[in-house]
Amino acid sequence: MAIIEVKGLTKSYQDGEEKNEIFGDIDLSIEEGKFVAIIGKSGSGKSTLLNIICGLDAPDSGEVIVNGKKIHLMKDKELSAFRSKDIGFVFQSFNLIPVLSIWENITLPIKFAGMSVDEKYVEELMEMLEITEKRDALPATLSGGQQQRAAIARALANKPSIIFADEPTGNLDAETGNKVLALLVNGIRRYHRTLVMVTHDMDIAKQADVIVRMDELK
Repeated sequence: MAIIEVKGLTKSYQDGEEKNEIFGDIDLSIEEGKFVAIIGKSGSGKSTLLNIICGLDAPDSGEVIVNGKKIHLMKDKELSAFRSKDIGFVFQSFNLIPVLSIWENITLPIKFAGMSVDEKYVEELMEMLEITEKRDALPATLSGGQQQRAAIARALANKPSIIFADEPTGNLDAETGNKVLALLVNGIRRYHRTLVMVTHDMDIAKQADVIVRMDELK
């Protein structure tokens, strides 16, 4: 069953008086529970596509249906509420709040969504991601790999249907990146989530269930 459907999607940007197309008339279907890698060279529009699918950006035209909901038609408040409950994000920059502990960073989206924290579940996430001992630490005291693992825990903490990841290992060395990726994939398999990841790294993409190539969508 498709958890994400994109129909006739177009997106462009204005450069002075000139309008430049990023992509046009894209159709894409992503099945529930799959790990999907979106690949393409720099400037191909893969991050823009990801941002539109997860509701951080709007298309010029076309439909974006996530979990049966037409998110391209949602107003800002409705879209924000949808994202906070149905979607988790992992980006290249860890985006942890410096003055909050790792536990507070992980549980913050749950509180923003007005949900109660399932402490046992969050503790289980931290144990799986090997950051239990960093519960009360501030982000600056963690390595890059540990910070990204905390970001993964944060993404999974509100039990979303879909995790979106944009170059999640881009700021990490190869060894650390491989370990973080393995933990992320293990997490989405363990909790039966859908993972949509943008990457330029074919070695990462090969681990996915489905590879979507931007040059084949256009």
